[in-house]
Amino acid sequence: MDSFWPTATVQASTKGLVLRIGHEIFKNWLDSQGVPGTIVYCSIHSYLVKRLRAQDEELECMMF
Repeated sequence: MDSFWPTATVQASTKGLVLRIGHEIFKNWLDSQGVPGTIVYCSIHSYLVKRLRAQDEELECMMF
């Protein structure tokens, strides 16, 4: 079973369905999708880079 650490809490205004996909299953599916999978990987990468840079800037401000 995958470890799961929530990073956000949301509340829906209408009924909906939530689907959780395990990491390996999602990775294997993305790898099999060719260009669309590459686009998703690039989007995730860009998002994580922006978060890391913002955190670096915040830490830098706290150090001086």
